[in-house]
Amino acid sequence: MTRKEMNMIADLVVEKLRAAQLASQERTLSARQAAEYLGVSQKTVYNLTSLGVLPCRKIGKRNIYTERTLYEYLHR
Repeated sequence: MTRKEMNMIADLVVEKLRAAQLASQERTLSARQAAEYLGVSQKTVYNLTSLGVLPCRKIGKRNIYTERTLYEYLHR
């Protein structure tokens, strides 16, 4: 196998690993998107968050929700 072929294979492996890493990352939603996902108002999402029922991450002033958290809330 030539060096060029080995480099091409290495590049393909790296590309596949990056694609797998991106696919494994959690999908995040804004409060508006979370409200749509849950089928409630945005105010309800904020109320559930302030009560500690619906966990979120803060990025600046924004609440960010994971799709997994929303799914778990709906199916408990």
